[in-house]
Amino acid sequence: MSSNIKITGLYTNVLTFAIFYLVLINSLLQDKFSITVVSLSRLFVFGVLALLALWNIIFYKDIGDKLNYVVFILLAVFLALLKDSQFSILLLFAIFCSLIDPYMVVRAYFRGILYGVIIVSLASLLGYIPKMLGNIWVFGFSNPNAIGFLIATEILTYITLHWKKITFTDYLIFIIGLLFEKIVLSDDTATIVLIIFMIIYLMSKKQSLFSLISKLTIMAPIFLFSFSWFISNYYGRYNWIAKFSKIITDRPEIWSYYLNIYGVHLLPQKITLFFATDFQRAFFGGNLSNLYAGFDTSYIYMLLSDGLLLSFFIIFVLTYFANKIKTNPALICFTFSIFIFGFTETAVLAPLAYYQSVILIIAFASFINHNYFNKNIK
Repeated sequence: MSSNIKITGLYTNVLTFAIFYLVLINSLLQDKFSITVVSLSRLFVFGVLALLALWNIIFYKDIGDKLNYVVFILLAVFLALLKDSQFSILLLFAIFCSLIDPYMVVRAYFRGILYGVIIVSLASLLGYIPKMLGNIWVFGFSNPNAIGFLIATEILTYITLHWKKITFTDYLIFIIGLLFEKIVLSDDTATIVLIIFMIIYLMSKKQSLFSLISKLTIMAPIFLFSFSWFISNYYGRYNWIAKFSKIITDRPEIWSYYLNIYGVHLLPQKITLFFATDFQRAFFGGNLSNLYAGFDTSYIYMLLSDGLLLSFFIIFVLTYFANKIKTNPALICFTFSIFIFGFTETAVLAPLAYYQSVILIIAFASFINHNYFNKNIK
């Protein structure tokens, strides 16, 4: 028993460090190091995860489990050969996390992101890296949405972990976080997601309403994926889509640009995100195309980048996961909020080299390890 506790503790601490590292390396701190250092450090972290996962599978799993893991390991290798390393690393994280209790995984993500955000923010406030881009607060991250996503995730994770004992202080922290997202970061998406989360949190206290939320969560991945494709593909043909696009800061228009440029393919393809140079911004001013405004969406990104096969696989896994946790109010409300978040933010659900979305990871972990939640539904 003590041996299992030590192994669990080791794996949880390694996961915490991996998430902490990813927060640092995806911030503006990355610019302080050479490409070689960043690449080697990334290889080291991923290598440690892979070796520990293999060691556990070889020595602690029975033959049936070994065969199941071999399938996903081979899939990860195959995708790497197809040059879809992002999805391969997603599977690596999922395999590693499937060896740890899901609530320990959520806790590890919470700690890793918390430590990372604190270090990056302090580095920016001390002047080591930029705390602002223009007149926008970014606290050492590439844009306000990046830190906005991390802070919103921390709030959602904290409440999920303390679901049955939320105090007045916790509500106060939630409100402060909400105001910080809206006033300081001007992150409307994160603000809306937090409000939605609190509404369904309160609704979930009544069984009939929770049942409705649970059903909506199960349907959400398929609906949001299909709806995202529809408004992207038919942008410009229906007035209501153009009006809806304006409401969510022209995102469907941007999705439509990318859809027309890259098209939908069966297998993964490399997607280049377009950003305007300072010269372009100065020359075109307010007439600059929305193509350069940022590609913010998980569903269309995965469709274009990962192709039809992997996109359908991701949506299937997310739906499978939602159905598996349908009796768990904490995880259902957390998951529903993340599904909504992914509608207008890429890093939330798409495997975009961040791997900081715990819902995406434990969804795949539960698909790899079918007994993942059997003893952990609370």
